[in-house]
Amino acid sequence: LGLSGALRDRLQALQERTGVQIDFSVAGQARDLTTEEVDALFRIAEEALTNVERHPGARRVRVRLEYAADQTELTIQDDGWGFDPAIVDPDHTGLAGMQERAAMVGATITASGSPGRGTEIWCSLPR
Repeated sequence: LGLSGALRDRLQALQERTGVQIDFSVAGQARDLTTEEVDALFRIAEEALTNVERHPGARRVRVRLEYAADQTELTIQDDGWGFDPAIVDPDHTGLAGMQERAAMVGATITASGSPGRGTEIWCSLPR
């Protein structure tokens, strides 16, 4: 399936289970990613989507996969309850696991959010 196909399947299953509206887009030409890179990016997305399901409130999730000459970017945004990074223990939100997976393949990851304004996970894998 490749990364985009695997993400599409995961997103469809999430939408069917929860009724959350999913917007998925892919930009650029797919790059030759290693198995480890594909697995890391997919698992990062999967953890972010698990958090969407675990912490209700989201009505819409936007996922963007962008292949550029110098990097592959993955962005997951939701309009759920969000979080306050100053008071959330990263070990309880899956952020630590996402950061570990990103580090294993040399990617950068950031998580941002604010109460009532949703969450965004952004991951960049340099080429």
